Amino acid sequence: MEDTEYQQYLSDQEQLLDTFYDETEEWLNARLDDLDGLIQQVIEETNTNAGNISQTRTDIMVIKWYTCHYESNSSI
Repeated sequence: MEDTEYQQYLSDQEQLLDTFYDETEEWLNARLDDLDGLIQQVIEETNTNAGNISQTRTDIMVIKWYTCHYESNSSI
């Protein structure tokens, strides 16, 4: 009887592990599918706002240049 109980225990554990594996795989795949969608959304938003992003970058570069230029000239 002990051997039969042990075999049943092993069978139950295998079934639990199989279920856990299947559920984990399903959960990960759902997250990866969602990740692909989120990345696509970021790409689309970036493309939509490319002009604003470029202008902001240019504005920051100009401010930095003026700051560096005037700081270096003020020490003369």
